[in-house]
Amino acid sequence: MKKNAEETVTNCKKMIAENRLTVQDRVNAQIEKIREEVYIEIYNIFDKKLKRTQKFTGSSMSIIVIVCMCITGAWLSDHTGVFVGKTGVANFFISLWEGFISICNGTWNFLNSFVELLQGCTSLDVAQSIVYGISLLLVFGLIVLSILEGIPSMRKKFKSIIRTYKNSEEFGYKKAMTIALCIIALFFAILIAEYAMLNVIAMWLLLSLSFNLLYHLITYPRY
Repeated sequence: MKKNAEETVTNCKKMIAENRLTVQDRVNAQIEKIREEVYIEIYNIFDKKLKRTQKFTGSSMSIIVIVCMCITGAWLSDHTGVFVGKTGVANFFISLWEGFISICNGTWNFLNSFVELLQGCTSLDVAQSIVYGISLLLVFGLIVLSILEGIPSMRKKFKSIIRTYKNSEEFGYKKAMTIALCIIALFFAILIAEYAMLNVIAMWLLLSLSFNLLYHLITYPRY
């Protein structure tokens, strides 16, 4: 009798424990379901807001590009001189080559001054070997350092930025914005170059870089 009663009590405890687990599982499942629904709702609200922002920004940039194109086109009808002379396109490449030659000549004169300095205590051949040898080693070291450290680091950073944009499904939008900013920078470069007496291409590169750096620094997602 006593044994049967103990078995009955044990079975009742087991049933209560099982029912309690079942209820807890149901409660947990319900909580998880509500959590997923809330997450989906918040995500949809954010996604709709993001798409509205992208459409508004894209439309605004398109309008700005069209306005800049019209203003610049009208301005160019009486200012074609912006493409010749100091501000001209061809002059950019001429200046680039002249700058390269100037740097080479300056470096050569700088190294020769060290050669002349060392000639006071050694022969010309030895002095040239020392100065030019050290210079070549330094240049070679900088190139190797750039290849081994600089380029991989930059590639890693760019891949990280692209991966972040792809994960947030904004890569195509960001790419379009970058191109739009480069186009706007071109119009501003044409308008400014003549008055600032700066080369059109140099001004365009400077403005494109500035506009895009500012845009991506402001809009890059930080988690």
